[in-house]
Amino acid sequence: MTKYLLLVITIASMFFGLCCKDNGVAPVEQIKPGRRDYTWFVDTLQAGGNFMNSISGVSPNDVWIISIPGDYSQTFYHFDGVRWSTDGTNRPFSPWSVRAFTSNNVWSVGLQGDIWKFDGAQWKSITRVNPGGTNFYSFEDIDGDSPLNLYSVGNISYNGTDLYPLVYHFDGNTWARVNIQNILDCALNKIRFYAPNRALVLGSTHRPDGSVPDSSKIFSFDGLNLHEIYSAQENRIGKGDFVSIPNGIIVLRGPRLTYYNGSQEQDILIVTSTLFGNIIDARSTKDVFLGMLDGIAHYNGTDIQYLYNFPTANIRGTEIMIFESSVFVLAYDRDKQINIIYRGYLK
Repeated sequence: MTKYLLLVITIASMFFGLCCKDNGVAPVEQIKPGRRDYTWFVDTLQAGGNFMNSISGVSPNDVWIISIPGDYSQTFYHFDGVRWSTDGTNRPFSPWSVRAFTSNNVWSVGLQGDIWKFDGAQWKSITRVNPGGTNFYSFEDIDGDSPLNLYSVGNISYNGTDLYPLVYHFDGNTWARVNIQNILDCALNKIRFYAPNRALVLGSTHRPDGSVPDSSKIFSFDGLNLHEIYSAQENRIGKGDFVSIPNGIIVLRGPRLTYYNGSQEQDILIVTSTLFGNIIDARSTKDVFLGMLDGIAHYNGTDIQYLYNFPTANIRGTEIMIFESSVFVLAYDRDKQINIIYRGYLK
């Protein structure tokens, strides 16, 4: 496969009553296509056999990765622009997600309701919430629209089988549970804010007995209530995701990407390639990164081209994070059991 492989795509150009002049949405034609001239670097991390599953940062010289133990002394890795390092501190913490808001305001959440924070000098355990009635619960992600308005989402089970959504809120002083509706068999996996008190939440359903197909769900969230806006069987065709961009959010529903500003929605593209891994990040509607099963691809408003091809079929990308002129891709080599970070910098 050549480095620049043109994928077959379908561009849906219908705007659902979108009036750019009235609602402030920037017309697509005024957005410059994203550049593709990246220079790539490859880092490998054994991390004590841990699996790295979340990446976040405030700049290309201040990036955090967390990993699931395994080795509790290698849960946090930091990149300073030159090298990755871990402090080797043994922590009783199994993190699922990390979110960096500033250099001294980095949060991580994980199993058993654990919440940790990096204050610019060290990681500290902030709290271990206890929703009561069970010891089977977990946080899977965290986000907010200000340091005084954070939410962590996850799941809880009272019988060890059925899952229900779990949401906690931080008001700048304390974490408290949000009393949301019980949606049976729904774990919450991701939350991203795109405007004050407006977020999307990704969920998934699973029945251990297989009586109901696994599904992917997307909810709108106003800080109090979840409203389902998408549900489909969880496979390549149906998996959901989203990523915040200036003045809105890009939503993935299976192979279909749309731009949403809270009131109006606009189609971006439909990815028809069977190699699409349902992983996305973006700077704009014309600067979208796509995690493929065999590499990293890019949509610039006109077509999709590969930016980087993985060297073997054993490597799978797991998450993409972009900055103004660089992109970090977290991946895992299943054969060698090593974590890989691909770093691309615009020339």
